Amino acid sequence: MNKKLYDGKKADIFSLGVLILNLISGKQIFEIHKEIVYKLIKKKEYNKFWYLVENGNLNLKLTPEFKDLIISMIDYNPNNRPDISDVLNHPYFEDIRSFTSDEYLENEKNMKSKLKEIEEKLSLK
Repeated sequence: MNKKLYDGKKADIFSLGVLILNLISGKQIFEIHKEIVYKLIKKKEYNKFWYLVENGNLNLKLTPEFKDLIISMIDYNPNNRPDISDVLNHPYFEDIRSFTSDEYLENEKNMKSKLKEIEEKLSLK
């Protein structure tokens, strides 16, 4: 019997990669071309993989950073997949990292203030 050890975190990274790809591409590539996709990933034939993803969607412009992130997350070998901190620190998410927690808190405070103003204007006092 050939049992492989299951690493739930690495499986979750794969699933997250698929989800991100679905959201950005607007396609469920793993459902549409299931058999082909897994073979391409296993053989590391990424040009063909990206052709499947981008085929038929002329407006889809995937950056090299995005492609690098997704390929690392869906690597056929789970041991080669990044952990979540590596994913979040990937260059693709650089814009998100530049949005500091202080900016977030300030934006949240401003939003709450604006919501309060709107509620006061809409109230029938």
